[in-house]
Amino acid sequence: MMKNKAICGNCKKSLFPSIKTRSGLLENIDFTSSCLIEYINKEKEIKSLTTPGNAPFFTLLNVTSYIAIVYFFFNFHGKKYEIVTYFIITIFFNFVVLFIIDKTYKHLREKKLLKIHAKDIKRKREELNIVANSLHLWSKIPQTYWNLNILNKFYSDINNHRADTLKECVNLLEAEKQLNDRIIEIKKVNQKLDNINKELKHIRYNQYFD
Repeated sequence: MMKNKAICGNCKKSLFPSIKTRSGLLENIDFTSSCLIEYINKEKEIKSLTTPGNAPFFTLLNVTSYIAIVYFFFNFHGKKYEIVTYFIITIFFNFVVLFIIDKTYKHLREKKLLKIHAKDIKRKREELNIVANSLHLWSKIPQTYWNLNILNKFYSDINNHRADTLKECVNLLEAEKQLNDRIIEIKKVNQKLDNINKELKHIRYNQYFD
């Protein structure tokens, strides 16, 4: 329903009341939140289609295990430090092999996935653009505050009569941010004072027993 509102461009006034009213502002916040959620989900869907994953673990493990066994079989004779050296070299060699195989697998797999899901990816990107355009077109919330936590706070503040306008919501948010910053600074100062007091106690203790 909200998505259809965003796409419809011929009935803006009837679909979105003025944000000067509490109900209109709540509706616009709800719309913005819905669009953001949809945008995030679309991005995840696109990423899931193009994420190759890691190379098959057991295949890599078997290959590197055989390499390690063969290497140690021919190089096991010698002193302890030589065996340790061989062991470290083998681990490093196996790591390099794993890294190269994994990167190559991911690159080839990603290209294959892009080819297989080309139509789906194109369609989902078009849907993503529609959602983004809807946000820019219809949302009255400044882009700075396009964050689900912030939008939920705005909605809650209006519902709980802590604010009646968008400006009041923003001012309340910024005031709380400043207050939290001050609290953090006070905690840091208190921590420094505690450390100084501990150092002074330690100095007095040492002076007393010297």
